Amino acid sequence: AYLDVTSRVHDMLSNMSSAIMASGDDAEALQQRWPCPESSNSAVYGELDPHRDADLRLLLGASICQEARAAVTRETNFTCSGGISHNKMLSKLASSRNKPDKQTIVPVAGVQALMDQLPLKSIRGLGGKRGVEVCQRLSLEQPSTLGGVGGGEPLAVDVQRFSQRELEQMCGDKTGQWLFRVVRGVDDEPVKERDMIKSCQAFKSFSAVPDLNALEKWIVMLSHELAERILFEKTEHNRQPKLFTLMYRGVRGAGGTRSCALPYACSADGGSRDVAQMATALQSAARSLLLS
Repeated sequence: AYLDVTSRVHDMLSNMSSAIMASGDDAEALQQRWPCPESSNSAVYGELDPHRDADLRLLLGASICQEARAAVTRETNFTCSGGISHNKMLSKLASSRNKPDKQTIVPVAGVQALMDQLPLKSIRGLGGKRGVEVCQRLSLEQPSTLGGVGGGEPLAVDVQRFSQRELEQMCGDKTGQWLFRVVRGVDDEPVKERDMIKSCQAFKSFSAVPDLNALEKWIVMLSHELAERILFEKTEHNRQPKLFTLMYRGVRGAGGTRSCALPYACSADGGSRDVAQMATALQSAARSLLLS
């Protein structure tokens, strides 16, 4: 989930300025009250200077992120990671650097350090066929010469050696311009507020099983979880899914996706408010899709 805390950070800065004038403390003394990012559950790419306005804003954003992560752990007993930076893309990339229970800050001064070790496929839009095509067009099939953490895979920094003009010639104007920017950490996509989820999901990763019978306990468990979420959406938001989709993955990455209409017992016409009945209908649909 993305959260734009710009306005809240602005308010925090205003309160800090008021506190400086009221107490006579200097800015450095007040800045020391905020959580230091170099702690057991925080990491920083590059260096942060609290005397720089941009870096101070990231420090305040990091304190907000820490509050949110602590609340998740307190309410759910689950941990989560977090990423703090100046745009949506960098924050997302940062959040995946130190999973499962750490937050990562990427200031402007640390963007290049991130790109030096970032696998190109980690950038949104370059993890699938488009990424393969880009690597082929740029002749990046060979391991990175920089030997980063990509495990021999092309890194974002490998694309930086191409000029914008070269990228446009090899990948097309639109893709070339986009590539030139993203491998330098530039992203203008706004954070969109989302009040409600777009889909109801239930998923689980587990060791490979030999047959459908061994899948039964997982089908039952996931169907019950999904039924609870569908019922919540029906009760609280007067809406429901229309499509039931089953996704699976086997050994060596083999897998597939199959879909059907949402079972009648889960639909508005079915009118069921019984989780067990809805779960049973979902189990039946899942088995049918697996056998189809």
